[in-house]
Amino acid sequence: MNINRITVRYAKALLQAAVEQGVADKIYQDMEFAGTIVDLPDFKLFLDNPSINTSTKNKVLKEVFLNKVNPLTITFLELLTKNKREIYLKSIARNYIKIYRDYNNITSVNISTAVEIGDTLKNKVKTVVGQILKTQVELSETTDADIIGGFVIRIDDKQYDASIKHKLEKVKRELLQNN
Repeated sequence: MNINRITVRYAKALLQAAVEQGVADKIYQDMEFAGTIVDLPDFKLFLDNPSINTSTKNKVLKEVFLNKVNPLTITFLELLTKNKREIYLKSIARNYIKIYRDYNNITSVNISTAVEIGDTLKNKVKTVVGQILKTQVELSETTDADIIGGFVIRIDDKQYDASIKHKLEKVKRELLQNN
């Protein structure tokens, strides 16, 4: 049984239903929320426990998500528990987010700096990266004092490191090689 194949199929089916109902954006937010909830250790243990019956899991999932998510998400969670696939909720949510971003031409970008950057610079980064990649940019920011200065930008699985830390390490390697 290929778990990735299973989770991708569920994610694609959910996106298709969400697009048909015109709620793909809301389901995207629901899947981000679901991914966060499933990360809680006690909740993960609950979902992974095979001795808890389907109706109990379904009831708890409804209580946790009811009035917080779209009705389609509730129906989807019921389907997962009925098919005993609730243990894959985290992977399904992650795959839904990826497929949704691909469908809507959205690129995830993370910028790491030594100090927090302002909104003006964030908007400039979004604009420049968006123009280069011809895509919408979903920007997240992290601060990491270890990089000393400059920035590290991650675009999907690619990274451009223009930090002072990286440049110092590069000089150090060159000096050690020349000895």
